[in-house]
Amino acid sequence: MNKKVMLFAKIALSVSVFLSITLCTVSAIVISEIRFLHILSTFLFAFLPTIALVKIFYDEYTEKLVSSEARFQKEISAAFINDTRDKKRLLYASYLYTSKKYNRSLKILEKLKEKCTSTYEYRAVDLFCALNFTSLSKYREAIAVYESAAILGYANASFYSNLGHLYAKLGDAVRAHQSYDIAICEEPNNVIALHNKAHLYYKEGKYKEARALLERVNEINPSFAPSASLLASVYAKTGDLASLSELRASTTASLSATATLDLTLLNK
Repeated sequence: MNKKVMLFAKIALSVSVFLSITLCTVSAIVISEIRFLHILSTFLFAFLPTIALVKIFYDEYTEKLVSSEARFQKEISAAFINDTRDKKRLLYASYLYTSKKYNRSLKILEKLKEKCTSTYEYRAVDLFCALNFTSLSKYREAIAVYESAAILGYANASFYSNLGHLYAKLGDAVRAHQSYDIAICEEPNNVIALHNKAHLYYKEGKYKEARALLERVNEINPSFAPSASLLASVYAKTGDLASLSELRASTTASLSATATLDLTLLNK
């Protein structure tokens, strides 16, 4: 349903509920008793609109959960498969994360962590906790989450790729490279980890190393715009105008070359 139509429906129903309850209350006071007519009017003009409002909000909530499940299927699908309520909480926490309501998302995730019993559940909850911390610029808290997962043995390539991204932000290039290497070792075709390691090489002025990784990404996923853009910058820096011209002819990428997080969110 169109957002403007939905908003209008909410306002109209809310006003209807308020006016009908007010009218019935005033009528009851005036005549000192509630007659059948007042009960009927309350039902028709207050109760039914209230039910309609509840239905609208429930449908919106369900739509949010469905969209989160579709977007984060890889991260969420195996978590809380035997607990529908906690599954919905995880989905809603992921929706809040994408809506930039990071603190609200964290509150739900902190409670969910107490109910985790499997590797998939710990991994899903920790991933979104760390992503929320990262979005709040609480990099050390995010690093602590990823490192804890690594120690406990359920960190995957996405965790190590994001860990490298955070170390790079804090200026620790050695640990950043180490984290990217682990991610690439676990998942050789992880374009996020390959791109981020190349981006770090680029910042260090190691254009040859950056080029090798970026060309590898371009072979795996030619439509991955951040790497195509960074590769163009490498060609320009090294004066390889022929390769630059060829790349521009073969891609429509125009995004700036920046490091990126792997929610597997960008693993499309």
